[in-house]
This record gives sequence, C-alpha cells and structure tokens, in this order.
Amino acid sequence: MSTKAEQLQRAAQLGAAAFAAGRLSVPAHDPEVLSMFGSRRVGETPEGEATTVEILNAWLSAWHRANLAAPVFTDDDLIHSYSRAEAIADGGLIDVTETAREAGFTISVAVTAAVWADCVAWSDEDGHRKGTVQDEAGRLWDVVWMASRAARKPSNHAKQVSPFVVYRVPRPGRGRMPRLVVLALRIGPGDAGEPVITITTQNED
Repeated sequence: MSTKAEQLQRAAQLGAAAFAAGRLSVPAHDPEVLSMFGSRRVGETPEGEATTVEILNAWLSAWHRANLAAPVFTDDDLIHSYSRAEAIADGGLIDVTETAREAGFTISVAVTAAVWADCVAWSDEDGHRKGTVQDEAGRLWDVVWMASRAARKPSNHAKQVSPFVVYRVPRPGRGRMPRLVVLALRIGPGDAGEPVITITTQNED
C-alpha cells in the first residue's frame, strides 16, 4: 500500500473512531489527525503523500458514514442539541452572511469547514507556488454567487438541497487550471427555527 493510501485509510479510521467516541465532525479537534500533517507548511504536500484536504475529507467522510450507519435511537440515548451558533464558534461552520448578502441572499448563510478548506482558503504561499493571483475574498464570492444562482432557479424553489458547481483552482500542487467541484446548498431551520442556508460538500449532511 502506498504512503498516500495508508494516510487516507488512517484518516478514515480516525474519523470513524471520532464518531464512535461521540466527538463532533470537526477534524481540527482531533489531535491524531492533526499529527498526520507533521511539519508541513500551508499548502505543502510531500511527494507521494495525501494532501491536507484529502486527509480532512477522508476523516469527514468516514465520520459521516459512521453516523449514517448508526442506529437512530438506542435505549440509553441522551438528548443533546448542537446549535448552529456552537458550530460556528467551534469552526465547523464559517458564517459568510455578509458576503452572501451582496450576492442576493436575505438570510443567514454559512459554509462548512470542508468547503472553506477546498474552495475558499488561500495563502500568499499558494499564490507564489502556483504563480496565479487568487485571494480568499474572490474565492468566497465565486462560491456564494454560484449558490445564489442555484437558489434562483425555479426548479430548486421547493427543494431543501440544491446541488451546484463551482470552478476553483485547487490549492494542492502547482496546477493553475480551475477544476469543477460539486457543492450543495441546504436550507433548514436555524437555532430559533428561522430559515438558514448551509453550503456543504456533495457528501456532507
């Protein structure tokens, strides 16, 4: 098995273990998965290894698979509420309402940590390595603008989940060409029952 495959397998094991231990779907809170990055610099991927985003996505995918496979209720269930405000405070969600309003949204909008890491996050080092001009404000605008276009489609008005595509320059490697990624616009109740929007990756709940 290659180093990359071993890393992704290990990340998936850690994600499933985190769910089993009752921890939140926030890989940044898992010291074992963070230790897999060693002394990497931002945007750096040693040859033959999985990228930071790939490791995080493997962790998140395994957590959500374990969640879907788990019984909905058990005899010793405890009632617990994890609010949207708590998710934002913990870093699992990033509030982008201010930018989203400029794109036409009138309610609260947040993106998941996985969407931010893959489609928004950008550093000066990324720009120097790729030799292209990008910034987080512009990348975030691309996401919320394409989400707003999906929200305006009449065919999506009755849907709670609306997939849409974004072309973004991936952070890993040196490639400059934009690549397609499928995201999902999800509308649901906020902490006070008000409608809110969450932009997720295609595989997130």
